[in-house]
Amino acid sequence: MNCFTHRDRPAIGLCKSCGKGLCGDCLKELPNGLACKGACEDRVQMINRMIERNSQVVSAVRRQSRNYGTFMLLTGVGFLIFAFLAYNEFHSRFPHSSLPCFLGVMGLLFSVLGILGLSRKSQIPKPDEPKSQA
Repeated sequence: MNCFTHRDRPAIGLCKSCGKGLCGDCLKELPNGLACKGACEDRVQMINRMIERNSQVVSAVRRQSRNYGTFMLLTGVGFLIFAFLAYNEFHSRFPHSSLPCFLGVMGLLFSVLGILGLSRKSQIPKPDEPKSQA
């Protein structure tokens, strides 16, 4: 592949913004990428900032997913404990009470949602550490 501007020179890299082949005279080295000198430098820097922000968003989503799953699982366990206690307390006095069943169903529902939330966290990719070009 040859340089887009200088057709007689071999390209030594590609612009991160426009993808054109660049020779040593036409390229500008930036952190995490190459740019067309004087043309695409601002755009490549913007692309690098966007990639960094996306990495931060992915990290926040992973944390929120973990927190959601943990909260829902603990809430479900709490409802199951209350269902057990309500059954033991009310069953002899109110044998047809639906409170223990309601609490048990809520406990199972929240527990399943918590497990699903925790399993979704593993499906969210870990953000890569920013790499600098030497």
